[in-house]
Amino acid sequence: MNIFSPEFEQSLSALIEKIVEEKLTNLSAKAKKESNKDLTDFLTRREAAQYINVCITTIHNYLKTGKIKKHRIGNRVLISKKELDSSILLIN
Repeated sequence: MNIFSPEFEQSLSALIEKIVEEKLTNLSAKAKKESNKDLTDFLTRREAAQYINVCITTIHNYLKTGKIKKHRIGNRVLISKKELDSSILLIN
């Protein structure tokens, strides 16, 4: 037994669809903004080498020996600036 008219059901369905689509778009934009913000705190291996004024081979060796912690995001290896700063103090 259907208590609502077909027109009402259609308009309600369209309204719900519109609201959900808007919320998902806003959520996606917010997640993208947060994701980009988080990546600014990380350096690539080359950037890390330039940051602490060593060659990239030294960074590779530090990563291999565990002196610097690496973070994998997809196929990228990134190094936290904060962790790099504190690790360098311990290495030197």
